[in-house]
Amino acid sequence: MGQEDIEKLLQKFRSVGYLNEQPLYSLDQLNGIEKEVNSKFPQDFKSFITAGNPDRANFEFQLPHRWSFDNEYIIFARWNDELFAFKAKEGSPMSKVIYIMEEDTKPEVAFNDFIGYIQAIFIAEKTKNNPQ
Repeated sequence: MGQEDIEKLLQKFRSVGYLNEQPLYSLDQLNGIEKEVNSKFPQDFKSFITAGNPDRANFEFQLPHRWSFDNEYIIFARWNDELFAFKAKEGSPMSKVIYIMEEDTKPEVAFNDFIGYIQAIFIAEKTKNNPQ
């Protein structure tokens, strides 16, 4: 998925008032976080997160960090009571696959990539607020 597709997705969030235009992180900040976790984020994640921040009560991006139960997972968000993460060994790029877990459960594959994940959030939130 290219930058044009990410812009379309951001516009969907904007059109229903689900996007805070103030990005959560700058590219420089993300580069610093990559150094801290010793891994590189997928490009679609970097493009989205440096352009805006979804504004939903039960969703939040978190400061990316290695999961205390298994440091191969890098937590980046919480949606309801579930954590979402990329998987990456130290020094390796992060997988595009998104894993879901609770505080101390075994991670499971939830989405094939970040864009699928963020689209699911948009659809779920829009459906919740507009059941039709």
